[in-house]
Amino acid sequence: MTRLRLVLGNLAVFFALLLLCAGAGEIVLRLAATPNDQRVESDGNVKYRFNPYRADGLLGWSHRPDWETVHQTGDFQVTVRTDDRGLRHTARPAAPAASDYRILVLGDSFAFGWGVEDDETFAAKLAAELEAPPGAERVDVLNAGVAGWSADHYGLFLEERGLDLDPDLILVVPSENDLSDLAASRMTLDSSGLPTRTASALRMIDRTGRMRYVQDGPYALPSFTFPGQAWLAENSSLYHWLRYRLARVWVGRARSQIEESQREQAGEPPSGPIADLPPEEIARGLWTGRRFQLAYHQYLMDHLERTAAERGIPVRTLLVTRKAATEPETSVLRSLRAACLDDPACVTSEAILAGQDPADVFFEHDGHWTPRGHEVIAQGLTEFLGPLPVR
Repeated sequence: MTRLRLVLGNLAVFFALLLLCAGAGEIVLRLAATPNDQRVESDGNVKYRFNPYRADGLLGWSHRPDWETVHQTGDFQVTVRTDDRGLRHTARPAAPAASDYRILVLGDSFAFGWGVEDDETFAAKLAAELEAPPGAERVDVLNAGVAGWSADHYGLFLEERGLDLDPDLILVVPSENDLSDLAASRMTLDSSGLPTRTASALRMIDRTGRMRYVQDGPYALPSFTFPGQAWLAENSSLYHWLRYRLARVWVGRARSQIEESQREQAGEPPSGPIADLPPEEIARGLWTGRRFQLAYHQYLMDHLERTAAERGIPVRTLLVTRKAATEPETSVLRSLRAACLDDPACVTSEAILAGQDPADVFFEHDGHWTPRGHEVIAQGLTEFLGPLPVR
């Protein structure tokens, strides 16, 4: 009994010291993560850290609320601001009126406005150009686009947060590369194969709010969950500091073996209705290639539309096609494009930008839309949306 007490006492001391070290590490990292540390001096030049992100237990990552940062690359240097909800900032009255007609924009970096100023995004321009329908005083366009998001994020955001914004119309802006992004998502699925939580196998948010990439393959990290993980993801700097460094060590030792093993194990795409597939089959299917990725993407988009329809909210889609970028042309992408062209509630960016000089509407190296590109997109969407439906 005395020996057992000694062992238990030593264990208690060990875990107490472990908790103390963890607490000290958390405090040090929080103090080191200066919130406004947006620039560093290098060789006499000012460089900026693009740090608008925060870890999100539901979505993996989202935007910090009430934030301002500078986004600088070889193509552009712009200031990015978010409002108190973490949405891309657009000029609006200090107290929006209850009669405002609200359009909620869901999408990735194209919807967000990668590389352009707040007032140069197509969302900001739509708010200025669209005519409010009867019963509304003005149009308020809420830009909820976040770089790297895909259909799993769009649906989760809408259900858990977007509907609370009381939108009158939803504009979804998926990109062709959303298909491959789905394979990089670590999703917790319900019995119908729909995400209840999503995270990324590739992207991590460091303690300063920057997005970091582990490596280029879709199966970068082993999948595991534990109680309290979502809370740690949102609240602990130490969690992300350890996760990033352990992941880099793991990837360095096992990357080639894991990728080869996953490709061998993936096999043929799953058959049968997606709603009847177990979660592990959906995860495997997303690794088999574009055909199943497209099927699951459409499954998620259909669910998003049903969710909106239950509230009487119409959905319109702007499909971002990237023929001017490096995305290879495949039969699956042609099918995605053709399905949009056959849907009166969908329009492609390719159709809107037709006849424009690519050098005017796409950044030279980046591939996103320039301010002129956003302007043309806004004009095309204004025509596509037509008279807005009465509330």
